[in-house]
Amino acid sequence: SGVTLIRVPVGVSIGHAFELDQEMSLTPYVHPRASLDVCSSCGARGGNRSGLSLNFDLGVNFQVNREFALRAAGSFSGSDLLGTEDTFAVGFNWTPRPLLRTKN
Repeated sequence: SGVTLIRVPVGVSIGHAFELDQEMSLTPYVHPRASLDVCSSCGARGGNRSGLSLNFDLGVNFQVNREFALRAAGSFSGSDLLGTEDTFAVGFNWTPRPLLRTKN
């Protein structure tokens, strides 16, 4: 549709890992951030718009073992440049053995 959105975010991730049995753990987290949003061809007249928005993610990581994890997260945007941008995702994470960190 000819619309270009550029977002420059700055934020932090805050979470805590709760150790469960054996190698399992549960890590809830929040990721608040501020972003400078610039949109070309936005709005009723198709002009350029920009603004500062506050966004955040809420999620949880369930580490099944050192190689496999399940993740769920929701992202909530404070930007109104393109309407609602709230999302929800579920993911599966696999880390190959050669890339695993060694425990000290």
